[in-house]
Amino acid sequence: MRSVYHTDSKPTFSRAEIKQIMTQTAEPIATQEATERIVRILNSKYEKTDLDQVAAGAEELDEHQQKKLLSLLKDFEDLFDGTLGKWNTDPIDIETKPDHKPSSARYYPVPKINKATFKKEHERLVEIGVLTPVQQSEYGMPVFIIPKKEGTVQFLTDYRRINQGIVCKPLPIPRISETLQQMEGFQYATALDLNMGYYTIQLSPCRLNVSNVN
Repeated sequence: MRSVYHTDSKPTFSRAEIKQIMTQTAEPIATQEATERIVRILNSKYEKTDLDQVAAGAEELDEHQQKKLLSLLKDFEDLFDGTLGKWNTDPIDIETKPDHKPSSARYYPVPKINKATFKKEHERLVEIGVLTPVQQSEYGMPVFIIPKKEGTVQFLTDYRRINQGIVCKPLPIPRISETLQQMEGFQYATALDLNMGYYTIQLSPCRLNVSNVN
């Protein structure tokens, strides 16, 4: 190792050495803050909603209105129990193109900091019936998790390769603003975010293999 001191007793560093020193001293602080934030978000839990707390937190309402809100919410209390619901409709059939062939992709590596949370979310999805373990399959797409703004995580699958072989059936989705403009006679309006909404849609048994993940 060379000495950074010369005859004038003042240390001298090369440009590469200065860059390395700056990286070592400045990066860990930002990395630590980002890491702590991700850990807080990734430790997600889906629990029963405290309806009393929700009603009491509606500060724009007076006490009488908060009681009416609480009464309304409790009329549908089973919708806020934190569990997975079920959309009452026929199972969805995924139609593939005539030349489509089964496809599988290598799994995505999971950073060490996320492994415990990834495993926790995977086990939760198996427990509630979203995922079913299989020994082998012609299909298998990679999965990963990302933090959501409200403090939970989202389990995502990269289905881009599968999507290329699916027959597209566009269905226009109504715009919320246009829907609200058509409504009359209401004083209050609210928006509800469905908990694990897409997981409530069932696939036809013969097409379950297409949605397999790695």
